[in-house]
Amino acid sequence: MTARALAAGGIWQRVVTDPLTDRVLDVGRERYRPPAALDELVRTRDGTCAAPGCTVPACGCDLDHTEEYHPRPGADPDTPPGRTDADNLGPLCHRHHRLKTDGGFRLRQIQPGLFEWITPTGHRYLTRPGTGQCHDATADPHDAPPPF
Repeated sequence: MTARALAAGGIWQRVVTDPLTDRVLDVGRERYRPPAALDELVRTRDGTCAAPGCTVPACGCDLDHTEEYHPRPGADPDTPPGRTDADNLGPLCHRHHRLKTDGGFRLRQIQPGLFEWITPTGHRYLTRPGTGQCHDATADPHDAPPPF
């Protein structure tokens, strides 16, 4: 009876956790800012800013939605907005966050912690932050696996 009363008047929120660690992995589209456990997971996973060669520690970076959470003006209305989850968050220092948002650079997260930067001239760079690994993928086939 109590559960029914709570369910009738409550607001439901989907939260996905890792069954082994109980860390929050995904809060979907209900929340822009990640909860502390998800924030910590992403910053620990990546270690530094996700831009190629940048060594700003993740603790001093913004957590950025790789796929925009808020649609940009003029964006394709059929493009699904980004989620607040470990697969769509990455640390960007203020400079590189601005470069991605306003500088014409595009960013994809190929897999959690593996980022592809695409410059306005079409050059592609793969980077795994915190490891020092960066690869100029401009001449690689688009479906080629990352070299690291």
